[in-house]
Amino acid sequence: VALTATAATSTGTIAANTPAATSRTLATPARRATATPVATATAASTRRSTTAATPTPKATAASATAPLPTVESSALQEPQPGQRWLNPADGVAYVYVPGGSFEMGSLADEAVSPREEPQHEVTVEGFWMQQTEVTNAQYGRCVAAGECQAPSNERWDDPAYAEHPVTDVTWAQATAYAAWAGGRLPSEAEWERACRSDDGRTYAWGNETPSDELANFDSNVGDTMPVGSYAAGQSAYGLLDLSGNVWEWTNSLTTAYPYVADDGREAPPTVGNADSERTARGGSIYYTHHHIRCAARSGFAPSTASQFIGLRVVLQ
Repeated sequence: VALTATAATSTGTIAANTPAATSRTLATPARRATATPVATATAASTRRSTTAATPTPKATAASATAPLPTVESSALQEPQPGQRWLNPADGVAYVYVPGGSFEMGSLADEAVSPREEPQHEVTVEGFWMQQTEVTNAQYGRCVAAGECQAPSNERWDDPAYAEHPVTDVTWAQATAYAAWAGGRLPSEAEWERACRSDDGRTYAWGNETPSDELANFDSNVGDTMPVGSYAAGQSAYGLLDLSGNVWEWTNSLTTAYPYVADDGREAPPTVGNADSERTARGGSIYYTHHHIRCAARSGFAPSTASQFIGLRVVLQ
């Protein structure tokens, strides 16, 4: 199997007056078991020194569309931060997020919601994250393979929206797609690590105030945009659209901090938690700048199939 890679270019909790998610209970598709993300945490709150990021010029094309040169598979044994790899299972580019410790959540004077507190140190192992949100075209291949249930909207198979993020998928549908792609949904800790990187930034691109050039949020467009449309808003590792466009399902139950991976929040659905909220990250087209911060959390019933919730996959 040919593996391909290159270095990428570097550079919510629902608050009042935000739209409510539209819930529809859909049949749960069969899915394969996936690994539980590994992370540890301590409850000690610490203040992080934040340095304002230099504004990034608006890019004309996202790096997600750049060709990937072929390399030997051994090169992926010690991947570099931001290295890109083409997953043969789904034919999609993934970016390497290095393991390490970071401050998860928000300090009391920075938090928009109590769900973001307390800020605490978390350590995660390195992982590969899909460079963009899953598109309608990508999800359609899973439907065609008989492994995924079609989304509950009318445009998921419309060629005009092929490169838009797939939406209107429940948590179970998102999990089934991730398994088909050979991976799983990220944990909350992994998602926030990918967004914050090593410098503890506020947004995926840094600390610069959000603008129409950096993200799709707060109804500045009024609809989803094709994935990778906001290259200027990419993360330190070259991940696109982490902030804005659509919320992204994670594997994690929406439980209180501190985050501890083995306390049950990453457990699969059981009789006791089958209807418990699962966390989504990243904000969306209808949500304010508060919700596209790296620390913002939002919980949704797993049966929710909404026009502003999508997903991206991780591999480990």
